[in-house]
Amino acid sequence: MSLVVAWYAIDTHSISSAYIASDSRVSWPDGYYYDSCRKAFFSEKYPELIAYCGDVLFPSLLISSIVESIDRGMIFESNDNATKRYKKFKKFLFNEFHKYPKNKVGDAFELLYINKDITNNLYPAFYSYSISWNKSRGFKSKTIKAPSKSGLIHVMGSGLTEFYNKREEFKKLKNKGTSRNIYQCLAHLMLEINDPHCGGAPQLVGLYRKPNTNGFSFGIIHNRKRYYNGLNIGSIISNDKLEWRNKYFEICSGNLKKRIPGSKIQEHDLGE
Repeated sequence: MSLVVAWYAIDTHSISSAYIASDSRVSWPDGYYYDSCRKAFFSEKYPELIAYCGDVLFPSLLISSIVESIDRGMIFESNDNATKRYKKFKKFLFNEFHKYPKNKVGDAFELLYINKDITNNLYPAFYSYSISWNKSRGFKSKTIKAPSKSGLIHVMGSGLTEFYNKREEFKKLKNKGTSRNIYQCLAHLMLEINDPHCGGAPQLVGLYRKPNTNGFSFGIIHNRKRYYNGLNIGSIISNDKLEWRNKYFEICSGNLKKRIPGSKIQEHDLGE
């Protein structure tokens, strides 16, 4: 089923960044599982983030195809605002679902969609939406209201209860109420989660407030190994521009797997 967590970082001006993090496991009823399944996506050409939980095959096939089409100059037009881009995505989702064999879809799935206005304004508006489907009810979509300060937007998947229980521990830390506290909670939970349907390394995609910036994905240091979009990439790192984070949300060197000297040290009262 998965665990997907989304949140906003908010300063005195507005939303400064948006993030979606997830686990990387796909599992089957017979107990088999695979821990390198991509669940969090981004567009390189537009400020869009998308993630899913529940049924794996239909959402993963569709999202990857739509994002590829968007990045090749199709589907969206340059003057589309954030709301119009979301509506176009939703239309593609509904149209493709009607073509998909219904006896091959799982019991349910849910998609999370986050985007922002394309503007030179220093403080663009951010938007977040949820689209869910199950066999008895069909589709349901909603706009998710932004919090007034840094905090969660949405949590979904079978790991939801364990995440909220872990959150109670992290709310007691000095950095409670911060964006990094939420990621720290998820990253540490992934080291000890009991839900057999959740596992693997965290995935993390983000959007920054800065004008003319689009979606991107972070490299992740997890259990002293390097991961990108859930995939263990081994020791070859040639992309120095990629942002890396460890379980404390510290800025790291992908090659050294350590915090970059001079970058901010986050709270380490969480155990190793």
